[in-house]
Amino acid sequence: KGLGLIDSLETAQTPAEAVITLHLGPYGGTAEVLRRTSPPRLLIAVSEGTADDIPLPDFERRAAPRPRQVRVVVIDPGHGGSDPGIVTTSGVAEKEITLAIAQYLRRRLQDEDESLRVILTRDDDRFLSNEDRTGIANSNRADLFISLHGNGWFHGGERGFSVGTFSGDGAHAPSEFARWGEPDPGLQSEMSAFAETLLEALGESVPLPNRGARSAGYAVLAGATMPAVLVECGFLTNREDAGQLVDSDFQETVASALAQGVLQFRDSGGTP
Repeated sequence: KGLGLIDSLETAQTPAEAVITLHLGPYGGTAEVLRRTSPPRLLIAVSEGTADDIPLPDFERRAAPRPRQVRVVVIDPGHGGSDPGIVTTSGVAEKEITLAIAQYLRRRLQDEDESLRVILTRDDDRFLSNEDRTGIANSNRADLFISLHGNGWFHGGERGFSVGTFSGDGAHAPSEFARWGEPDPGLQSEMSAFAETLLEALGESVPLPNRGARSAGYAVLAGATMPAVLVECGFLTNREDAGQLVDSDFQETVASALAQGVLQFRDSGGTP
């Protein structure tokens, strides 16, 4: 009222309702009611401008999301050495495909952000246990862990990519939790958010069916102390999926999509 925007204010209340009437003065423009739930209250913002121009009071402003701290990313090319994984009908082993995608992904991430430290659990054809792979991520204090795989099924009809998170039901979980400690209760939500971000990025670029997020007892993710996911890049038992996954251009497409997902997850952040 002292600013000349509100000429007068009238209130009336009954057991069933409350009525507030604002009479805007000659300089008044618009009034907007802002509802807040915690605690329950109404804020009335009066402005000389249009409703869209009414700023929130300083005490009602929400902190802008801060980027997540992502400085170390560990990429795990699934299988290797004496464990070839699934072998396509053309004779290409899963271990070769995952290593190629991992190397493309490392290069793309470093091209996008030189400050990122990107570590591969293996950079050649060697065998690593699941515990070794998770251990590399934990020992390097990784901020994100991505294990790359090709999917397979008993028949060739299944297709598409998916992203998995650890559910805690795997047989390897007790030993790994004892080794690295129980997971942070808030970690599961971060893992789910990371999985969804990668799925969205893959869906925008990779021309395969999106099978969504999965939660299971993935042994390679057990004991991870950071957001960790297992990416099934496609079905190597499906002729069409496999035909694309053995192609270097397609491998680069998958890697580029995953890199975008990592950066989007980092930049989306959360409220402090």
